[in-house]
Amino acid sequence: MIKKTHIIIYLLISLFYGCSTMYYNNIEAFTHPLDSNPVSLYLKPAKYYKELYPDTEAGWIVEITQKKGGYFKININDLSLNDVFIRTGELGLTLRNVDSRKIPVYEHPDTLSSIKDYLSGAGIGKLYDISNGFALLKFTIDGKITKGWIEFYHLCNNPYTTCN
Repeated sequence: MIKKTHIIIYLLISLFYGCSTMYYNNIEAFTHPLDSNPVSLYLKPAKYYKELYPDTEAGWIVEITQKKGGYFKININDLSLNDVFIRTGELGLTLRNVDSRKIPVYEHPDTLSSIKDYLSGAGIGKLYDISNGFALLKFTIDGKITKGWIEFYHLCNNPYTTCN
C-alpha cells in the first residue's frame, strides 16, 4: 500500500513539474522594449556573460523557457543563443488593442481577481512574470504608469505588428 501511495505521489509531482516546465515553452517576447541601450545576458542568474545590442531596427524576439528568481531563461534563435538568462523587466510585449477597447489589468493572474485599471491605448510593456496565461507587465501610457496582469490574448511578441 505504501509503495502504491509513493508511486501516485511521484506521478503527481512529475506531472506538475512537466506541466509547469511546458507552460513556459514557446512564450515569446522581445528585447530592448523601450530603448536601444545594451542589455546584459547571463550564463546563470547573476553570472554575467555579455552585452546584447539591439538589431538595427528593434530588439530581438526571444523564446522564454523558464523563470528563475529575477531572471528569464531564454533562447534567441536569430543569434543562435540558447539557455542564456536576462533580467526580468528587460523583455517587452506589445499591447494589442486594435479596437481601442478597455483592456483590464488584473491584480493577480486570474480573471476573477480585482481589476486594478483599464488600458485603452496601445503601447509596449516591460515583462516581469508569466503565470496561467497572463503576463505581469509595467506600462507607461499617456504618462500614466500601470503595473499588473494582462491576458496573453491582448499581447503581441513583435514590436512592429499587431500579431493578427
